[in-house]
Order: sequence, then structure tokens, then C-alpha cells
Amino acid sequence: MNKAIKILSIIGGSLLLVGFVLAVLSFSILGFDYRKLNASEPSEKKIEHFSANSIQTIKTDFNDKKIIVRPTDNKDITLTYYQSKREPFTINQDGDTLSLANSIQNNEFNQIRFGIFFGVSQISSADVIIDVPSNYSGNFYLDTSNGSVEIANLSQAKAIDVHNSNGSIALRNLKCTTLKARSSNSSISIENVVATDSIIANSSNGKLKLTQVTANSVNLRTSNASIELINTTATTKMSAESSNGKISIDKVISNDIYLKSSNGSIKGTINGKQEEYFIKSDTSNSSSNLPNNWGKGPKKLEVETSNASINVEFVD
Repeated sequence: MNKAIKILSIIGGSLLLVGFVLAVLSFSILGFDYRKLNASEPSEKKIEHFSANSIQTIKTDFNDKKIIVRPTDNKDITLTYYQSKREPFTINQDGDTLSLANSIQNNEFNQIRFGIFFGVSQISSADVIIDVPSNYSGNFYLDTSNGSVEIANLSQAKAIDVHNSNGSIALRNLKCTTLKARSSNSSISIENVVATDSIIANSSNGKLKLTQVTANSVNLRTSNASIELINTTATTKMSAESSNGKISIDKVISNDIYLKSSNGSIKGTINGKQEEYFIKSDTSNSSSNLPNNWGKGPKKLEVETSNASINVEFVD
């Protein structure tokens, strides 16, 4: 009995080894290009042009798409995307609003018919690129899932509103009126951004990081992740709240600062003098280097933690 089992094991192992070798040889014949394993209908690259003068708002409603918004020297708005029978796009211009959407016909029949490597092989062509004139002064309302969003190098944007599910958001080198970013299960990074009004960023299970940011007000909230503010100025109000994550600040400036964390420390520096602030500080089950109900300054600082420490210094 044991001898038969050993023989069957040897035969099974040999078959697996032969199968693996044949798979590697087949893959090498394809030049190790995983996209050639796909049996689906090919995607077709599409490029659409729209007059920037007639478009004041760009909206997207995408699934499984990475969105890139970038400036161009052209005068038109250019949309680049990939379309297939399995994934049709809808493009509609209603007045001064350009709306973009896709739908994915994803069921078991299509999975079998298009090949199990469809999702992998389409990764390289999943981006949607929106090129706008460098001086474009419109609004962006972008919604996507399972893909990142990148907006960079725009100097005259109005409202920027990004919602992403299961994908990161990166906003860099921007000047706008308002900025709002919401993400689940991924991070939000805002760098070198000036907003004449407000910046709002909310994330669940994703880090929030602001670097070299200036706005009238900044409101940040995340769960199960940290918040980091570096050289950030919020003229009227700065608020940062994290549950189960630490808050780090480095040379922040604001007339009204509110920092709250549960199960995470609050540490860092504020540009200014301590006597300029009325300070409220409260922590449970840990220590704080800040006084509570102290000072008569015109500015406000409120810091609150539970089960973690507070260590905030003032620097000139």
C-alpha cells in the first residue's frame, strides 16, 4: 500500500514538474509578455478633443480606472482612454459640463470567454488621461474605484473634488479655490498646494499627508491610519482627527489649531510663540507637555488624546 502511494506521489510530482517546465517554455516563447496570455477582445485606444473654452466642469464616474490629470500646451482638453466591447465608455457634454463614465460587463461567462488573465493583461492600458491647458480654470469632480488618482501642475483650477474607493490620491503643485479628497483603504497625499478657501481630506484605513500646503482652512480626518502635516498653513482653522493613528506636525501655522487622536500620539512643532495661544490639553492614560486651560493669547490650541502622549513644541 505504502509502495503504491510512493509511486503515485512520484508520478504526480513528475507531472507537475513537467507542466511547470512547459509553462515556462511557453511563456518564454511569448517573450515573457503576460498580456499575450489574454484571450479577450483587444482594447482600442481612443483620443477625444474638446474645446476648453466651452468646458467649465469635468466629471468622471469610473470603475477600476486610474485617472491622471495633467497640463498641456494645447488649447483643447484631450481625453485618452481604452475601450472594448466589455468596457464601453460614455462621454456626454451638457452645457459647460463634460461627463465621463465607463461600465464593466463583468460576469462569469465573460471571465471564461475573455480569459482568466484579462484583469492582469489590462493593467497597462487601464489609465484614463485628461490633458487640460496649463491655464485651465475649471472644476474637477472625479470619482473612481480600484485605481489611483493623480492631479498635478495646475495653477488656476477652481473646485477640485476627488472621491476614490480602494485607491490612493496624489495632488501636487496645484493652485485652486477649494480642494476635497476622500479615499477608502488607501492614502491621500497633498503636496505644494495653495487653496484660497478650504482643504478637506477624509480617509478610512489610509494615511493623510500634507506638505507645503496653504489654505484658509484645513480639515483632516482618518481612521486606522496616521496624519502628517509638514509646513502647512491654515489661516483661520486647522483641524486634524485620527482614530487609531498618530498625528505628526512640523512647523504648522494657524490661528486656531485642533488636534485629536485616539490610541495614537500627537507630536511635533508649531511656528509661533506659546504665549500667543490659549491652550487646552487633555490626555488619558499618558502624559502631555502642554498646560491645560492656560494662556490669554488671541490664538487657540486644543490637543486631545486617549491612551497616547502629547509632545508639542513651539518654534520661531
